[in-house]
Amino acid sequence: MDPLFLKTSESIPHFVTGIFNTSRWPGPLPRVGNRVQPLRIGILISGRGSNMSSIIRRQQQPDCCHRTTVVISDRKDAAGLIIAKEHGIPSQGIQIPSHADEIAEQIANEITSDSELSTPLAPTSLAQRVAHEMAVDSCLDSHDVELVVLAGYMRIFTPWFIRRHLGQLINIHPSLLPDFPGAHAARDALEAETSRSGCTVHHVDVGVDTGSIIAQASVPVENGDTVTTLVSRIQTQEHILYPAVLDSIATRTPLTSLDELIDLRLPL
Repeated sequence: MDPLFLKTSESIPHFVTGIFNTSRWPGPLPRVGNRVQPLRIGILISGRGSNMSSIIRRQQQPDCCHRTTVVISDRKDAAGLIIAKEHGIPSQGIQIPSHADEIAEQIANEITSDSELSTPLAPTSLAQRVAHEMAVDSCLDSHDVELVVLAGYMRIFTPWFIRRHLGQLINIHPSLLPDFPGAHAARDALEAETSRSGCTVHHVDVGVDTGSIIAQASVPVENGDTVTTLVSRIQTQEHILYPAVLDSIATRTPLTSLDELIDLRLPL
C-alpha cells in the first residue's frame, strides 16, 4: 500500500499517511474514546521514554480522549518508570524470567512449528520470551488496556503476543518505513546519503518494522548531520506525531497538527 503525501511545504515537516479502511485494519478496532471515558492505553518502554512523556503531556489537556493506565518496561531500572510514577500512572518493570513454565514451553513449541516465526531466538530462549510476554499481557489485562503503544520498547514480540493484540498494537520507528527498519535507522539513513528521513507510526506484525503504516512525518537530512543530530530532529517530530495519531485513533477523526488538517482515512 503506497503512502499518500499530504504536505509539500519545505518550512514544516512533511506528513505522510497510509490509506486505511475497515477491511485493511489488521484486527478489531479500538473502542472510540471520549473525555468522560477515554481510550485506555498501555505504554511499553525500555528506557527514559521521551515519546511516553509527550503522550502524557497531551493527556493532561482537558480535551484529550485517551489516557495511560499503565507503563511497563522490560527493565526494572528504566528511567521512564519513575517519570510515569511522578505523574501518578501505575508502572511496572517486567524482566525476562530465568526460566519458563510448562504453558510457556508449550506455546513456544507451537510457535516453533509455525511458519510465522521470522525472527532469531537468541539470546534468550523462545519459551522465556513467551513467559515474559505472558506476564506483560497479564499486566495489560489487569489495567483494562485497549491499545498497546510501544515507545522505545526494544524487544521483538512473538506471534503469540501479536495475535492476542492484533490491530491494537502500534509502534513508532525513526525512519520513513519501509526504508531503514531495525535498530540503527538514523545511521543507515546517513550511510545511504538519503535527503530525507523521519518517523513512522505503524501497526506491529510478526516482522521487524513491517506492519502497515498509519502515519509518518519527514524531516530533511542536512549536510554535516551526525546520528545524534538526525535522531534529535526526528524525535522532535515523533513527539508531535505520536500524540496526534493517538488522538485520531481514539476519536476516529482526522489527524490535525501544526494547524493543518491531515486525513488519516480511518474507518468510521
